[in-house]
Amino acid sequence: MNLEAVEQETLAYLKQAANPLVPIRNLMHHLRGKAGLSGSDKGKVLEFLRRHELFRVIEPLAIPDGVVPDADSGQPVLGIEPSVILATRVPTREQLRAKMREELERMRDALAKALEMAQENTELNRADELLELLGRIENLEKQIEQEN
Repeated sequence: MNLEAVEQETLAYLKQAANPLVPIRNLMHHLRGKAGLSGSDKGKVLEFLRRHELFRVIEPLAIPDGVVPDADSGQPVLGIEPSVILATRVPTREQLRAKMREELERMRDALAKALEMAQENTELNRADELLELLGRIENLEKQIEQEN
């Protein structure tokens, strides 16, 4: 695997991406479509990007699959794989707080809908788990607001 080519293609791709935070599967799809990079190994690419000064690899949150279902599809809301961003496109603290608030609100809405469904189906253990998660979201929101 030609790391210089990976670096150049990754730079070009991340510079033009509408969303600066790109899931690794999207980057790998792009890289594997380029001549000479079709055999790129995801693990090696991730390790290279983690050590590179121009890139930041954002690891997913450690929430079990299926715990936070999307309100419409029932699929997990959170990504389950790393994403990559150019170091120059990393958001400011306030931008990050705003995005975190948005994501927590989405999670709260999905959890509330799942809680409603669990209560309707008298799944008491599931309802208790969802109530606990809703409480954790509230605590996270308080922490975000207290950050300087």
